[in-house]
Amino acid sequence: MTFLYGQPVGILQQDHSGNRKFQFVPQESRQARLSLAMPYRETPYQRSITDPFIEGLIPEGEAVRQSFADDFGISAKNPFALLEHIGFECAGAVQFVRPDEIDELTRSAGELVACNDKEIGQRIRALSSSPKGSWTVSRERWS
Repeated sequence: MTFLYGQPVGILQQDHSGNRKFQFVPQESRQARLSLAMPYRETPYQRSITDPFIEGLIPEGEAVRQSFADDFGISAKNPFALLEHIGFECAGAVQFVRPDEIDELTRSAGELVACNDKEIGQRIRALSSSPKGSWTVSRERWS
């Protein structure tokens, strides 16, 4: 399910053949603006439109994508699979939520956990020592 500002606006799907489409939820999302290329409409958007939109939401760089893919046991070449795992918190107030995460989204306000200088330094060193290093740690969401 796709949420915008905490409200359901559509469904992004990938079938077994790898074909992707996005369908707005009727009536709920007439005012939703996910992107200039994807204004509300009743017919689904196919892969030629959804793929560039997804690509704009996931991290750039092959090494970063591979690091996330390794963490989740998925292919770095599949942007939908990456978004499925890191899309809970995307830039622009859009969230891609797996069915098993919808309850978490609706009942959780999230929390901010401060990092001290030492922890930030450790993360930076880990990033620089590994070409596939990840900034995120356990219990964090990527954004």
